[in-house]
Amino acid sequence: MKYLYLCLGMTFFISGCATLNQESYDTLMSLPPKVDTLKQKVAQLEGEKKATKISAKINLDPKPKIIKKDVDTSVETIEALTKEMQDEINNHAVTVRETAPRVIQITMQQHVLFASGSASVNRQGKAFLQKFLRVAKNLPQDAHIRIVGHSDNRQLSWEKRKRFKNNQGLSEARADAVKSILSKEPSLPANMLHAEGRGASEPIGNNGTTAGRALNRRIDIFVENI
Repeated sequence: MKYLYLCLGMTFFISGCATLNQESYDTLMSLPPKVDTLKQKVAQLEGEKKATKISAKINLDPKPKIIKKDVDTSVETIEALTKEMQDEINNHAVTVRETAPRVIQITMQQHVLFASGSASVNRQGKAFLQKFLRVAKNLPQDAHIRIVGHSDNRQLSWEKRKRFKNNQGLSEARADAVKSILSKEPSLPANMLHAEGRGASEPIGNNGTTAGRALNRRIDIFVENI
């Protein structure tokens, strides 16, 4: 009898192990597809996370982009002006120089543009200003052209005082005359041009000499912000 019970017990044990082994086998066989599915979801989430970081960096980056000019506009402008005005420069009637970063000064002696005591640009002066305009029409749109008239300290004659009152008035009238001619160039907007007179307040020569006074009677054109 004991032997019978032992045999029956072994039969049930083997049958149970077989059932357990089948269940374990089925479970193990189902794992690879689930693992592959999880891997795909993880990869998808990683991709979305990376895309979100890139988008946030683009939208929140406070640093402005700086675009550098490939060409130094000041150097190009000086070279172009010097080429156009070479005759007057050789005759010491005109100078062209950079006085500060992005600022060019063209200085013209009185006789280049005006007769003595006159505020009307003469024929020679109009031709000279066309040389300037050939360069000015290519200036950047945000450039600024400032025309400044100067005089010596000699008192004006009675006839001239009736027209200009004093040297300050003469220097202003001459600057305005130059501005009037330049303003006729369509490519130069009105807000690009400015005229002013300084009279005898800014001499560059000795007013006690004829040569010094001739230097002081001049027109400066400043080309700024180029």
